Amino acid sequence: NSLDILDDLRARSYAYPVQTFGFRVSLHNKRFCLSQEDKLSEALVINRAIICCKSYASNTFYLADEEDLPSIVAVCERAQKIYIVLDSNHLELQGKTVFPYKRYLPKIREVLIDDGIGSFRANVLFSRQDPLIICGLDYTYRNVRKYQHRIGFLVNKDRNYFFVQAVHNSLLEATAACKSVSLIIRECDGDYASTVQTLNMLLDEQVDLVIDYSLCMESLMYIGEKCLARNVKLISVDYMAPGAVYFGADNAKAGTIAGEQASRYIRDRWDSKLDHLLVLAKYGYEPITKLRISSALEHMQLNISLLPDTIHTIEWGHPEKDPTQALVQLLKEIPKEENMLILAFNLRHLLSSHDLILQYRECENTIIVGHNYTKQIEELMKIGKSPLLGCVHYNPEGYGEKIMDIALRMLEGGAVQPRNYTNLTWIEKSY
Repeated sequence: NSLDILDDLRARSYAYPVQTFGFRVSLHNKRFCLSQEDKLSEALVINRAIICCKSYASNTFYLADEEDLPSIVAVCERAQKIYIVLDSNHLELQGKTVFPYKRYLPKIREVLIDDGIGSFRANVLFSRQDPLIICGLDYTYRNVRKYQHRIGFLVNKDRNYFFVQAVHNSLLEATAACKSVSLIIRECDGDYASTVQTLNMLLDEQVDLVIDYSLCMESLMYIGEKCLARNVKLISVDYMAPGAVYFGADNAKAGTIAGEQASRYIRDRWDSKLDHLLVLAKYGYEPITKLRISSALEHMQLNISLLPDTIHTIEWGHPEKDPTQALVQLLKEIPKEENMLILAFNLRHLLSSHDLILQYRECENTIIVGHNYTKQIEELMKIGKSPLLGCVHYNPEGYGEKIMDIALRMLEGGAVQPRNYTNLTWIEKSY
């Protein structure tokens, strides 16, 4: 119910539907009355509700006095999961408006508080049943009084990348369900220096196992050797470090799935004739992208009679070329009636290109095969003339549970396969 939050979401290109309801909204601590119903639409589904509490005292959470309690209660009744946010400056301060915390305790996944409070004081003030998370500037600590294992999570802090955030969220949820594990999260910038520094901070926390999701190719050797030297178990997510147990995508299979679906369409609709192949990717293809491309091409070479001799590429992050300008120029040069397949390996690249492709290409002669399915991709596929054929889905929401299962088996001395994969599925546009 804050217009400031809506403005912040818009600035971050938040693409999901946002709904306001209730009688009051705020803007810079000013209140406004609205003439609309104070109840939720029956069709509205709330997966997560984030409730900001004003203060906490004597095992009671308090809302700000001016908050619209009926609206908050309505949201909590409908929400599947609830997250509480609290400021450490407002501990042991009694308020007037009580948030019915105990009523919703089965739904409450986390109580998030800043690092103005330490673990000792947290154990004194909060109940053992409270799922307390202490959050620092670049780390997170799940406070557990009695635990058997300490797990460190080294994660890239790029929250603009949907996939990283989805994996992060799924791991937090999986850890919350495991009461014997203390999870310490530290974020890095994704470059070598930041990743190395952050890893050493985690190791100094005396963790038993590290989950590496830094997405830094340069630091893989260092991470593997350092964990081996410290006798700390290591799980690598998506990028494989030496000596680690791997969890992530089977990238060769992902490329093959993309190639299979594109080949089937080209055979059935274009009589096995493809005039142009365009790849949208990050500058200086990383090994994962190269593997997906080569696997897709290998399958297509076996199943399509006429493939183009040249592969067009548009690269984001190129030091000399603007990708948007390069894409527009290429699309103008290629006749609309010639068949074109576009392989997109990154959500941001696909989103920034989709409207241009619609503008300069004919849907009948163009198909896009995407990777990393999201709700945003789903919305694009609903557009009537969208050339988006479908998308390989890597199911990031399932990463956390599988990673925690592997981690617990490693910590308890159980058998673990050296390479473990997420479920890959193909989600196709509905015609």
